[in-house]
Amino acid sequence: MSKLTHNMNSKEQVSAHNRNRRPKHRGSKHPVIATLVVLLGVILIFAGVAAIYANSLLDKINYIDEKDATETYASAQIDENGNILSSETDADIDSSVYASLDPDEAAKVAQDAAAAASDDTPLLTADGVTNILLIGTDNRVKGEYTRSDAMILLSINQNSKRLVMSSLMRDMYVSITGYGNTKLNHANQYGGPALLLETVRNNFKVDVDQYAMVDFYSLADIIDIVGGIDLDIENGEIPYLNSYLREINSYKGVAADQDYIETAGLQHVNGAQAVAYARIRYYGNADFQRTERQRTVLNKMMEAVKGASILKLNTILDAILPEVETNLSKGEMVKLIALLPSALNYEQEQVRIPADGTFTYATINGLSFLVPDLEANREILQEAIYK
Repeated sequence: MSKLTHNMNSKEQVSAHNRNRRPKHRGSKHPVIATLVVLLGVILIFAGVAAIYANSLLDKINYIDEKDATETYASAQIDENGNILSSETDADIDSSVYASLDPDEAAKVAQDAAAAASDDTPLLTADGVTNILLIGTDNRVKGEYTRSDAMILLSINQNSKRLVMSSLMRDMYVSITGYGNTKLNHANQYGGPALLLETVRNNFKVDVDQYAMVDFYSLADIIDIVGGIDLDIENGEIPYLNSYLREINSYKGVAADQDYIETAGLQHVNGAQAVAYARIRYYGNADFQRTERQRTVLNKMMEAVKGASILKLNTILDAILPEVETNLSKGEMVKLIALLPSALNYEQEQVRIPADGTFTYATINGLSFLVPDLEANREILQEAIYK
């Protein structure tokens, strides 16, 4: 009897123990679910805040659509030969290399340029390749367009993991819709970035309809924001660099000789010094070497941004975006910003158009031009971007 009672008591204890465990087991699911819901809510809240903040950053960009750009900024003063009136000197290299064309020769060159730009060759395009024309101007007045002294076609090829910077030289003789044949950099002042993009597409048959533009003075501020860059400055470049620096300092309202470069060699420079370096045109190989300096400055800026922390990137974006004018939509900007961290680590390649051996020097209507072999340069540019 005692044994039976003991067995029954044991069973009752086990049963009671099991009953006591069940509620705890069933109830333990609820804190897990609740925790997941809370975490999801927090994530959504942070995502919402991030989206709002990202949107507020992107609101700082100067968005311009092509219609506005074309209608608002076609304000150039043009002479009877279709050339922009300006005080700019044209003699950036030894004039003896230019062949002065007689009217018949000039007409033939113009005819060939117009025919090349208007042919029905399709634009080369590819999925996974993003082309953005980076435009640098010497503009001192907001809301006005001047000639584009720096034109770099930035191509991000996600297929081959390559980032290509292609300088388009300002003095190339090209056909501009509605204005005839003249220098490539005149297109920006004739009709803004919209006309410049159209001119690049027509002449080089590359699919590019997006741009980002900044004036040189804003570029100096941007370089300061990223903390400056390292440049290897030649002794012969110093007087020209300081001359441009004097002009920048005057515009900024500071002492003319502020931050003069005194010695040659590798050194850390601020924004004004870097921009002055990028504008050097009368030393070395003239505008050819100037485009190389421009690509060097852009490359150094990329290197500076590449190693930045999230907080630093936030500060950089917050300060840079108001300085930029673009026709990229907010959605396109978000995709680009998301792509940049990986793209900055891609293999980099630099190209100059026209390439050596693919152009001739010519003086037409009193102006000096580089007359490109468009077919050859199309092939070089397209190969660089899409390979």
